[in-house]
Amino acid sequence: MALGLKNQTISVNDLSQFNIVAYQGAKNYLGDKYVFAISKSPSYFETSDRDSQLEMLKSQRVELIVGEKNIMINLASKIIKKDVYTNVVLKKWDIRAASYDKELIESFNKGLKIMKKKNRIKEIFKKFNIIH
Repeated sequence: MALGLKNQTISVNDLSQFNIVAYQGAKNYLGDKYVFAISKSPSYFETSDRDSQLEMLKSQRVELIVGEKNIMINLASKIIKKDVYTNVVLKKWDIRAASYDKELIESFNKGLKIMKKKNRIKEIFKKFNIIH
């Protein structure tokens, strides 16, 4: 998603109008429309340092940062300390836990079942500001 300090709804094509910093390798994952839009952006670069992305947004050196929603919103609450907005969702991810180790799978599933039964999942989501 693209996160900014202004509450505005934009499309992927609109990214061409903004100064952007993204996570390292974003161009390789976000598709052709994204690559085309950022090629026209006044300023675009990628970095693996999420804290510096947020510092750049805070200091208004960029208008948007591109990253995973929950990670960026959580870090923004610590670094920017004011409201930030998800301006456009670039790609939906469906990430799941996986393993080839049967014992690990059984242990994980057992723990997950207990957490669901005790309603701990919602508590964890709330504690870490996870949006799903």
